[in-house]
Amino acid sequence: RSWIEVQGPSLFDRKTRVDISVDHLMVGGVQELDSAPGRAFIGGLFGLSRYAGPDEVDVRLTIGLSAGAKFFANRHLGLRIDARGYMTIVSLSGTAVCSGGCVVALNVNPAFQADFTAGLIFAF
Repeated sequence: RSWIEVQGPSLFDRKTRVDISVDHLMVGGVQELDSAPGRAFIGGLFGLSRYAGPDEVDVRLTIGLSAGAKFFANRHLGLRIDARGYMTIVSLSGTAVCSGGCVVALNVNPAFQADFTAGLIFAF
């Protein structure tokens, strides 16, 4: 859960705090870059984000990138750190004109999010 501040129609109106929730349904892959005790990795994500406010729910296309590392103290215990960045396409419009060649114009309005996680690894 999170909140945003919304400005009223006039610049003199007081900002209102609105509670929202953001959920992601993503699929992707991870590639480890080496096999040393501190294993770096990168990943890609693709899926949907759901933004829910008091009166409205929107589902939008989202892509993401991740990077992190796994640090092992021994074969069975380690630490994983991970940073992820998401780009949600809020609106997308475009036009194309062809006459002896083609010109395409796109207008993309993205929203960006990021998170950082850390956790213990228990391997068997």
